[in-house]
Amino acid sequence: MVEVAPGLWVGTVAEARIKLHTTGWAIANVAKTLHLDLHGWKNSDPASQHYILHETPEWISLNWVDAADPALFDYRGAGVERVHAILAWISRSLIAGKQVLICCDTARSRSPSVALLYLAKYLHSIPDSSYVLAQTTFSKLYPSYEPGKGIAGFLKEKWEMI
Repeated sequence: MVEVAPGLWVGTVAEARIKLHTTGWAIANVAKTLHLDLHGWKNSDPASQHYILHETPEWISLNWVDAADPALFDYRGAGVERVHAILAWISRSLIAGKQVLICCDTARSRSPSVALLYLAKYLHSIPDSSYVLAQTTFSKLYPSYEPGKGIAGFLKEKWEMI
């Protein structure tokens, strides 16, 4: 796990499973693997109201796959709305005094992308003028950042709306 701002951590699903029931921690998941586990599902259930996004006081989960197609991050045209939801949840959790762990499977693409967004859009501690500039700056803070084609494309395309 890497702390990218006070109380804001980026890590893996394995690390999140350890922190999930730890007092003082809140989990922001952006991986299908943990999303399925949180619901006790073997497969995603597209009919469920929680198919893509589910929020509780202890965790928020986005059912994201690190796909190469940017459109998959904008499922049913609500990708920006979902990003706003997770960023607002992170903010509320930090204000409540919790440590927040943003996680995905390897902590290289999806979870650091959400951390980048939080630093740019909420904390303004990295540039907010473009995804490319934010990415360049964030990569110095988090050298293992390797955004997949899909999430990078989604963020470039939707940057001004987020």
